[in-house]
Amino acid sequence: MIRLKSTHKSKRKRLYPAYYDKIVQGALLLIWEAFNCQCGKLLAPFLRANIDSIILESQFNAGDEVTAKLRKISASTIDRLLKPSKAKMKIKGTSGTRAAAQHMKNLIPMLSHFQCLEQGDGLWQIDLVQHDGGNPSGECGL
Repeated sequence: MIRLKSTHKSKRKRLYPAYYDKIVQGALLLIWEAFNCQCGKLLAPFLRANIDSIILESQFNAGDEVTAKLRKISASTIDRLLKPSKAKMKIKGTSGTRAAAQHMKNLIPMLSHFQCLEQGDGLWQIDLVQHDGGNPSGECGL
């Protein structure tokens, strides 16, 4: 008798009820914004140590069930719940530098290391990366 064993397992996703619901996520978002948008690794131990003083604040009006869930939330769960909010805050497309056109590359002489040593003092280089934090108008914001 020949027995065949299937090596392909079912790819069904197990469905669990959400333990941390939208109310917990909203309370966590409020705490996260109040404490300077810290990552989950820093926020989780801080939250466990200070949840008693946080719930006394007037802006934080969550119930006992939400407070109990926030007492035992892990750092990775904090990061997972705050992922959409962090994505909204991410700066995109701030590069002000562009690739040099081919004719510009031909105008700038390229020197090897040995040619630089032969030339002597007075050789300098330019960094063409824009370091402005996403605001090309300058430090004063003109």
